[in-house]
Amino acid sequence: MENILSYYERELAIQRAKVREFVERYPKPGELFSLLGERSSDAGVERLLQVAALLSARIDRKLERAHEPFTNDLRGILAPFYPRNIPSCSVAQVDYAGGRAIDTIQHDTELQAKAAPGFGFRTIYDAAVSPSRSPSGSWRAPKRQPSSVCLSASDARSRSWSTPRSQRSLSKKRPVHPSAYSSMPMAPHAALQYAMFVPTVCTCVQSEQQWPQLQALRCAQVGFVKEEAFLLTPRLQEESLRLLMEYFAFPHKLNVTDIDLKAVLAACPAGTWRLALHLLQLHMHATAMPQLLRTLPATALRLGCAPVVNMFSRATMPIRLRKVRGAYPASIQPTSGAKAILYSIDAMKLKQGADDGSTAIDMNWFYIKRYETQPCWTFELANPTVGNSDTVSFVNRVYEPLKLGEGTVPAQVTCTNGNAPCSMSIGCGDGDMAGQSVIGGTPIRMLCEPSMPLLIADEAEVQVRERVFAHYLVAALPAAINIVNDRGKSRTVC
Repeated sequence: MENILSYYERELAIQRAKVREFVERYPKPGELFSLLGERSSDAGVERLLQVAALLSARIDRKLERAHEPFTNDLRGILAPFYPRNIPSCSVAQVDYAGGRAIDTIQHDTELQAKAAPGFGFRTIYDAAVSPSRSPSGSWRAPKRQPSSVCLSASDARSRSWSTPRSQRSLSKKRPVHPSAYSSMPMAPHAALQYAMFVPTVCTCVQSEQQWPQLQALRCAQVGFVKEEAFLLTPRLQEESLRLLMEYFAFPHKLNVTDIDLKAVLAACPAGTWRLALHLLQLHMHATAMPQLLRTLPATALRLGCAPVVNMFSRATMPIRLRKVRGAYPASIQPTSGAKAILYSIDAMKLKQGADDGSTAIDMNWFYIKRYETQPCWTFELANPTVGNSDTVSFVNRVYEPLKLGEGTVPAQVTCTNGNAPCSMSIGCGDGDMAGQSVIGGTPIRMLCEPSMPLLIADEAEVQVRERVFAHYLVAALPAAINIVNDRGKSRTVC
């Protein structure tokens, strides 16, 4: 009854309005049914009205639910992450204290969990690692500044980056672009972000008792552009819904700030191994922010960090084509370790012919703008309620079933581990993760436990999703029109 309560109340209100209209137009028949205004004094007639409203409510809900698969498919085109679980996420830190150079862990670098074989993760964006200590900071009035620097600010905030004396100095040729991760509760984190991005009176860099003044400290929040997304983002997609869903799934993804030290190092003398940045700010001592910033721990900002998502590459069992079959199951090659769940298809290739003269044709997803190849594929996720498995269908550019003849179709896919990473144990002495392409096998630690996967397409939140998508589709309408136009052009060509 709770599922149709809103429908019932709406239908009953419509019934009441119709009863009032009937009584006004036909007063004599209304007296026979004991109708007075919107109600009837006869309990039997009143019960009939309620039963009619209940039946109409059930029909109305069934009609709306009947369109759910169709609307989900449309949402899946504009937002491919909608029908899928948003995988578990965490933050990884590379312990590079023993290194002697500046390196970068590239975007999409795959890492494997040590304690749980088969659990794979992928970095969301680049992370610069260097033999620098984590920055320490304080909120205080400046002291012992040189007489050449005239500071009228009553409050100042200082951040420092340093390398040990026994190792190389900060390089000007290969400047560090550290991404500082804020591992604090929400209130201190918000205060720190505001203090870093609010306009300052001046910015100075302290090195070897010198305080050269900088024009500005270039800071940028990481995680907002499409290249730094970990959800599937099609061409020309409007970014608002993706950012909102990523924030709901893993808000720590946006707790990273990229600090450009190129201009800072240019103002420092050669051989600098320690520097301090002073950001002088006015009119903040009367707020609660200084009190929050004075309590920042030494580990408030961490270097060498990158958010990671539970995604990894895997190959599927080659699909063997049959002349009479339209849809084929997509099965992942079995391996030892945790169970892998298919998340998305990255690439497919059609192989036909004998072994000595076989041909390989790259196949594309149907909803991307590439018409140089004829075969296209569509992918349908498994539906446990119905009992369907992951299936792949092959169509042409006008969405007609494609007769490919005999052959095989190997595929490269992206997989997740479902809810399993949430039970991982972290905090191992030699690191929690390892990767073949990671620098020198240095320890990689998780700073927080993997998050719980988030499913947006949840039946319990239908009304919320409808309202969110109603606003999102208005912003995404130009991209949707482009997709429709592209499909119309391809239909004309064919």
